[in-house]
Amino acid sequence: STPRENEPVNVQIVRQVEYYFSPGNLAKDAFLKSNMDPSGKAPIELVAGFAKIKALTSDLAVVVKALRSSSQLELNEDDTRVGAASTSVASPTLKRLFSAVEDSA
Repeated sequence: STPRENEPVNVQIVRQVEYYFSPGNLAKDAFLKSNMDPSGKAPIELVAGFAKIKALTSDLAVVVKALRSSSQLELNEDDTRVGAASTSVASPTLKRLFSAVEDSA
């Protein structure tokens, strides 16, 4: 997804992070997947450190505020982790994936 210069920064942040957590991107993003917990969330600091987000803002509070506005993303209770909203397609698959790993451990 390409940034659209005339859009507000928060809209660009949301679009980019929604892309990161889309099933299509997660299928090939081993780094992001390796940093996700069993609920499918990754540290916001990690995501905010990605080049395309850092190009928009270096202010973590701006990132958190933007992500809160997304219907496709959800944050954990203390706003330190973000992932696809549990209504999304990715979550049941991730839960099965993690439970399969736990069962074989």
